[in-house]
Amino acid sequence: MAGVHCYVITRAVQVPFLDQLFYVGPLVSSLGGADISWIMGFGVASLLYLAGAKRFVRAGPARARQGVPAADPVAS
Repeated sequence: MAGVHCYVITRAVQVPFLDQLFYVGPLVSSLGGADISWIMGFGVASLLYLAGAKRFVRAGPARARQGVPAADPVAS
């Protein structure tokens, strides 16, 4: 679910920087008409995913596998 949150936040950050036929964001005129929404989106998504990955790694492998049944050595 964290990936969906990152996607929604990234899209929301991109809106003010869009310069498309159907919508022109409020910050585009101060940028001289440049559409830098993809740059902003890439930066924000990278930071959000990095923060999420650090949280996952900090949780440790035991917590990551919580609820997963142990392998049965006899079944092999």
